[in-house]
Amino acid sequence: MRFRILPLKEISTKGYKVRFESGRENIEDLARSIRENGLICPPTVSKRGNKYYLISGNRRLKAIKKLGWKELPCAILGEIGGEDLLVKSIVENIERLDLTPLERAKGFQELKDSYKIKEEEIAKKTGRTQSDISHHLRLLKRLHHKVLEYLHKGRITFGHAKVLMGLEDKNKQLSFAKEVIKRGLSVEDTMVLVDLARPGEELTEREKELNAIERDIMRHLRKEWKKKINIRTGKKAERLLVTFESRKELKDLLSRLSQAL
Repeated sequence: MRFRILPLKEISTKGYKVRFESGRENIEDLARSIRENGLICPPTVSKRGNKYYLISGNRRLKAIKKLGWKELPCAILGEIGGEDLLVKSIVENIERLDLTPLERAKGFQELKDSYKIKEEEIAKKTGRTQSDISHHLRLLKRLHHKVLEYLHKGRITFGHAKVLMGLEDKNKQLSFAKEVIKRGLSVEDTMVLVDLARPGEELTEREKELNAIERDIMRHLRKEWKKKINIRTGKKAERLLVTFESRKELKDLLSRLSQAL
C-alpha cells in the first residue's frame, strides 16, 4: 500500500454498490473534527485504469467536500477486480465496528447475489462464522421492513432481531418489536414472549408442555414474575432462575412455584 494526495475529482464512489451509511456520526461533526485535528485516517482507494475508486471512507470524503478541500491524502491499494474491491470494502468497514447489522447484511447479500460467493466463502473472507453470515442474510428476508428500520437505528439489538425471526407473522414481529422498545425488554425476555406467541401447529408436544408451564408460572406468580423468577428458553432445555434474599423467601417462592405446576 502507498499514499498519495489526490484531487477530489479523480475519486469515484461508484466502485462498489454497497453504501455504509449508519449515520452514527454527523457529517457536520466529522468535518469540524477534521478541521480542528486534521485527517487522522485517510480514505482507502483502488486504481483501475485512470480512475481511483473509493473502498472505505465515504463519510470522510463527504466531510472533506463540505470543508471545501480540493484534494486529500489517500491510501492506495493495487489494481483489483470488482469482487476484491467489494470484499475489501466490507471487511475494512466491519473491522471498524461502526456498521449496523442491516448494513452488514446488505453487504453480505451483495457478495452472494452479484458475485455468487457462497456463505462459507463469505465467512472465510470476512473472518466471521458461517452461522453469523446466515443470520445476517436471513434478516433481509424474514423481518418486517419496520423492524429492520428499528434494528438499523439501534432501537433493538441484533439479538432481538434474531429472536423475532422466529415469528412467521411479520405483523406480530412488528408488534413485539414495539413492545421491546416500549418496555425495554432484554433478549431473554423477548425469547419467552416469542416462544409463547408461536402458533400451536408449529410446536412439538414437548414445546407445548414447556409453554404451558411458562404460562402457569407467569399467571400464578404475577408480581414476582420477572422480579424474582426468570425463564431462559433454549433449543433443548429451559432454565428457571430464582432470585431470593433469605431462606424464608426462597421457601415461599418454591412453594408458589409448586402450586403453579
